[in-house]
Amino acid sequence: MKTVKLQISNKPNVLDDIRVYSSAVRLAFNRYQDGLSEKEVYASVSKCFDFNCWLVQSAVYDGNALFKANGDKR
Repeated sequence: MKTVKLQISNKPNVLDDIRVYSSAVRLAFNRYQDGLSEKEVYASVSKCFDFNCWLVQSAVYDGNALFKANGDKR
């Protein structure tokens, strides 16, 4: 096995990605509070954010977990 080391030419800004992901989770949590189904929440999050499908599904699951833990507290 050969390993090739390359320098990263564009450093990703992880803090911006975390901030946007947190917004997606908050949106999913709010849609669950509105009484939408998982499909509708998924469509809402994927419409608002330009994520790949894995990040959208993760945000929907995290929002659902927060909703189950906290209930309908506004």
